[in-house]
Amino acid sequence: MKYLANICLAGLAALSLAACSHVAHFTSEDFVAFHTGSVTVSERAGSVKIPVHAYPQNGNPNTTVSFKVVEGSAKSGTNFSIEPASGVLTFAGDSTQYITVNVKNQEGLYTGNLTFNIEIASTTNDYKFPNYNSVKFTIKDEDHPLINYFGSYTTSYCMGYWGDNYSGHTIELAAWEGDVNSFSISNLEPYLGGNGFKGPVRGVLNAEKTVITVAAGQATGYNGVNYYGFDAPNPNDAESSEADIIINIQEDGSLFIPNAWGAASSSGWYEILLGGVTYKKN
Repeated sequence: MKYLANICLAGLAALSLAACSHVAHFTSEDFVAFHTGSVTVSERAGSVKIPVHAYPQNGNPNTTVSFKVVEGSAKSGTNFSIEPASGVLTFAGDSTQYITVNVKNQEGLYTGNLTFNIEIASTTNDYKFPNYNSVKFTIKDEDHPLINYFGSYTTSYCMGYWGDNYSGHTIELAAWEGDVNSFSISNLEPYLGGNGFKGPVRGVLNAEKTVITVAAGQATGYNGVNYYGFDAPNPNDAESSEADIIINIQEDGSLFIPNAWGAASSSGWYEILLGGVTYKKN
């Protein structure tokens, strides 16, 4: 049983289009705005420039913008510094100024990802800042003990129970926030993943770093549909269809899923993948 409600997919597409819109356009007032609401960089990034745009609608191109830094887990002076240190940008006939974030690499020290915010605090000449008035800045820690496993893995052969060919299916491994012995695994099932529902799920690594276990029943992201494993490569030979999904880490770094797995709700299975699938790192 493989189906998705058309109304859900249509709604998802509409939301995706809406998400592409950046700054709202005003025709009657001057305003300033950041180019984006979030920035994520490696702790090795060095200096990163964040553009701030001025939109003069009434013919006055000049304004002074004051901004402030709101610390989170990232601390000023320890994890980053800001330029200009005064927290002031002056627009004099130009439309773009920059805030520079100098990221400090704490190589060899694992802290997890760190965040802070930059916010527009005030302007002159009656410029407004109603939208995109803050940026969440994330510094990605590159010292995670599992970082060598992170990335995308693709299979050259993967078959569905009903005969669909999913060769070329890719799964993604990333850090699981709050546990250095777990992975965030996205796109574990290609049918729902191809429709935008990719999880992620949590995969727990054993002490020997040879097996990743994805506990049964984790959500796919589609309403009421969860991931489950079988205890045999072929579902017809399995005694359980509610087993954990087991992923073996091979000596060459590839991932091997020995048993069948898939996504199901109380109404039935959306897709089942036959076991014996190897994913190689891209």
